[in-house]
Amino acid sequence: MSGLASELRGQVLWEDGSFVSGALVTLRVLGRPDQAQEPPGVGPQSHRQAIGSFASYSDGQGGFRMKLPEAAGPRAEQAAENHDWEWVVETNLEPALPNVSASTSILALPQVVLGKDGSVQLKLSREALPILGQVVDDLGEPIPSFQIDAYPASDVEALRPDLPFSSGPAADFLGPKRHANFGSPDGGFAFAGFQGGPWCLWVHAEGHANQLIEDVQPGTDPLRIVLPRKGTVHGSVRGPKGEATSGSYVRLAQVGSSYSIRAMAQPEFDFPNVDPGTLRISSETYEYLPWQPFEVELLPGQDLDLGELRIGLQGLIRVSVSPVYLGRALEATVSRVVPGGLEQMRREPVPLAGYFVIEGLDPGTYEIEIHEPFEGFPTWSPTLWASELGLRRRVDLQASAEVWVRLEPEAGWVRIEGRVVDHAEATGPWRVSFVALSGAPLQPPVVVQCLSTDPEGRFAACLPPHQKLFVLARQPAANSQPERIVVLDGSWSAPAGDARVAWSVPRAAFSVRFETAAGEQVDGSGPPIQNGRRYFPAALGEEAAAVSAQDATPWRIDELLPGLAYGFIAKGTSSDGTSWITVPNQQAVAPAAGETQQVVLRVTSE
Repeated sequence: MSGLASELRGQVLWEDGSFVSGALVTLRVLGRPDQAQEPPGVGPQSHRQAIGSFASYSDGQGGFRMKLPEAAGPRAEQAAENHDWEWVVETNLEPALPNVSASTSILALPQVVLGKDGSVQLKLSREALPILGQVVDDLGEPIPSFQIDAYPASDVEALRPDLPFSSGPAADFLGPKRHANFGSPDGGFAFAGFQGGPWCLWVHAEGHANQLIEDVQPGTDPLRIVLPRKGTVHGSVRGPKGEATSGSYVRLAQVGSSYSIRAMAQPEFDFPNVDPGTLRISSETYEYLPWQPFEVELLPGQDLDLGELRIGLQGLIRVSVSPVYLGRALEATVSRVVPGGLEQMRREPVPLAGYFVIEGLDPGTYEIEIHEPFEGFPTWSPTLWASELGLRRRVDLQASAEVWVRLEPEAGWVRIEGRVVDHAEATGPWRVSFVALSGAPLQPPVVVQCLSTDPEGRFAACLPPHQKLFVLARQPAANSQPERIVVLDGSWSAPAGDARVAWSVPRAAFSVRFETAAGEQVDGSGPPIQNGRRYFPAALGEEAAAVSAQDATPWRIDELLPGLAYGFIAKGTSSDGTSWITVPNQQAVAPAAGETQQVVLRVTSE
């Protein structure tokens, strides 16, 4: 067809050639509404959507006519020349088929045949296919009552959550749709009556966030659709001295969306039924200085209390923590940057919501660090086992100002969900350290991440991809059990994307014998000196990861990583009372898993 005629003629037929009468035929012209001069079909396919729509009913012979106004314009003409359009037919099946709902209505993307005379034939099948699936919430619980609207896939851009129905040029041309209400205890649905595809589904249920499901083909495997529970945001607005205010509003918006809502603060405010995600909180006030807009993370089903928000109050820092790190006990340390280092000012728990305010600060530069509570760290080498989550930020606070800070993983870091398994049993908690080697002589290793597992040995960490790391785990002494430190991996790299990993406590062992330079055995009796019987991964260096071995004769060190080199330092007292120490820089490679290797260490008088 050359161009778009002022009148289109066509016919709707079943696949056997019989007429389809009374069908609603819709012609949708596709293009890019954001670039009026750009020809249809140019640029990413996902940006194409309806820029015009024309409809007509078929007569008793299946025929239809469409008169197109001149207002259709050159863009519609150009779309026709490129066949950049879409036909949609709504009709009823005759007779009703078993897999079609009682209404027997169908929504079809028909087969299109263009005639030489410019006419159009739209062919339909007498078979309609269902879209099957289940709708659950973010906890996996079935949602018993919900609604689904099905649209042609070309309406995806107009239906995206950040482009509500009430805004955007595409909203004027949403295609024919099918709507259905479903009620099922298990959240299951069978949405019948579709031909062709793909389609997109707009799924909504009371108290849950809407979801747009793209590229749906009828008659394929059932879908599993998750609608996160909505949450609530509330708090109060006060003046600089804590006084109640009037005429103030709080505005809430989803980050990435132009859509927002507001509520009057009297002085309390409340936002019910809020979709989870990152929210931007701002204020509107006429009598006071508004606060700097800040962002918080609302989790599914959460009742988020923002507490008391001050307008006209200066000298504060608002902090929010990425939800990646929530769900564990966290503390915030606030330090002032002073010549020569940091001056710690306060340390306090981080609320479960991950949002808090630091008030009453003088102008200056501050460092904010989020970490796990400082508990159970060894006195030797504390830096290797001190909490390190990579959540640290310096901010400059000027006089009469406030600053908003969001603490989140470094750009490009990946999320690792891991587990430490102790000889096929989950025992915890452990403290897991990911250590990067500097590669330079006498340079200490750098702890990239150090965090605690739960009692089942599970943890989540954010790490840089592809960087070679030592992975160590420490279990403090407890209940008469000695301290344990093991190397889980001596050369591990995080993958390019989010992943799950599991490490087992290794099983290789050393049996150690002490001898003098003359080859005489030293029994090594007596208590260790200064926690002195130690071994350590040679690559990490003595002071980085020194570990006490059990005091026994013969001396035995187990739970070693096979194939990794270990160094040794031991101090003791012989049977004649002479103090001795091992010769420095002695190393040995751990044997295969499950094996024990004897190591002879030379000693000298201390």
